Amino acid sequence: MKYLMKLNIFSLRGIFVFLCVSYLYFLPARQHNDIIAYVFSICFFVFLLSILILIFAFGNVLRRSCRISIGHFLRSAHPHSSELISLNIGTTPIRIPPLCILNIKLIFKGDDQDFIAIPVRGFRKSKHSLTVERSFSHRGLWSLDKIDYSLTDVFGLVRMNWSRADFESMPALTIYPPTQRQEGIPVISSSIREGDVLQYPQQHSGDYYDIRRYQPADGARRILWKIYAKSGNLMSRHPEESVSPEGQTLIFCTALQRDDILAGACVDYIKSLEQMDVQVLCDCLGSKIDQLAQSSYEMLDLLVESAWQAGSVLDAKKFAKNADDFLKSAGQRMGTSKITKLCLFVSDSLMRDPHNVAACRQVGSFVSGLGVIPVFCVLSTFRQFQTGNNLNRSPWRRILPYLVDSEKPPQSNASYEQFLVEACNQNNWECFSGSVY
Repeated sequence: MKYLMKLNIFSLRGIFVFLCVSYLYFLPARQHNDIIAYVFSICFFVFLLSILILIFAFGNVLRRSCRISIGHFLRSAHPHSSELISLNIGTTPIRIPPLCILNIKLIFKGDDQDFIAIPVRGFRKSKHSLTVERSFSHRGLWSLDKIDYSLTDVFGLVRMNWSRADFESMPALTIYPPTQRQEGIPVISSSIREGDVLQYPQQHSGDYYDIRRYQPADGARRILWKIYAKSGNLMSRHPEESVSPEGQTLIFCTALQRDDILAGACVDYIKSLEQMDVQVLCDCLGSKIDQLAQSSYEMLDLLVESAWQAGSVLDAKKFAKNADDFLKSAGQRMGTSKITKLCLFVSDSLMRDPHNVAACRQVGSFVSGLGVIPVFCVLSTFRQFQTGNNLNRSPWRRILPYLVDSEKPPQSNASYEQFLVEACNQNNWECFSGSVY
């Protein structure tokens, strides 16, 4: 059994009450013979001592006997970060003393601030099952790290804390970025092939073959009667074959740990390329070396697996190293093709920080130094500030939201994005702007 006892016995409220009762006992009761203060302080001392004994007696029993098993219920095969997931929490028979609460906190690996708190009260003669609905803050593989227990009284005066790591854990939850739609980014070819490498075309396509000899399956409506009147040959029109861009498209997504909107929009762009039969090679922040994606499904899995390593702040050195590893791995896979362009997907939310803009410019200089033209695809992922949750706030938060509410609407700094555009114009880089809806 692995558990850790924490020594914080009294809460701040309990310490304050204890100091007040001590003041009544030692000053008014002892020095001034105040009988009311004496009785009041003695009663409170007995009350605190009773709660302390009750908490520690039942806490030691619960620490040895309480066991938890966790399962989950998914509403869809690919749950995303804003979707509610039902967690089924089963407990062994437990006995919570009167006027006490057992707070169970589920802590996940990688983020101690993102936890699930469950209060338990009363007496359970048999195994008890609780269902909690929870949505996760961002994409990634979420696995349970430990369970923190805290037995406290309803007044919040005394508590007993311990942790446990030997529990029947659920398998890691795979949380995907939500589905997004993007527009405004054109098809970009990232490579060229030398002429002697191309095979001689056996089947032509394009404008020259939108007219062909008549075939019975064409029908009478497609026959060109003017040509038939002049030459006597039956000719018919047929739909012009679409021409896919030559080579492949290299995409690097700079989605940070919580940039799920950018991640979903990047996957949607890759799907649009797949519909046009364009081959892709993709990578993202935090991925391992030579772990490239060649389809939208592989890119989706890569974004999920690398979410925790992507970090919450854009680091220029880490960004440049990932881009360098990506270009080396892509060059080995593309063989004789020469890489000319690298598509870098960034969100406009990153452009609101001058340090992120500077990091993008440094990476652009690094990539162009390798003989590759960086193509920055800036997607507008800014969402209007939501005010619907103000109904559950206190009146002061509704009256003075900007003074007492920490959730202020983010302010747009469009001038920082202009610095990136100026760098693209000065260095002959390319920059496209798209939107997410």
